[in-house]
Amino acid sequence: MTQSYLAMMADSLDKKISLLKQIEAENQKQHDALARPEAPDMDAFDATIDTKAALIEELDQLNEGF
Repeated sequence: MTQSYLAMMADSLDKKISLLKQIEAENQKQHDALARPEAPDMDAFDATIDTKAALIEELDQLNEGF
């Protein structure tokens, strides 16, 4: 029982790390969209917000499991 619980926790942590890395990548995309010298790309920025919202929701679901 303890081993399976620990395995579930380890799997959950691996998934959280993956989600956080994806959020970090979206943060960089947001930065790049706003840092364009000619004009900010607001469509790309808005798309990253939607993507991050979905990733954060997944992260919240994983947190609720424990």
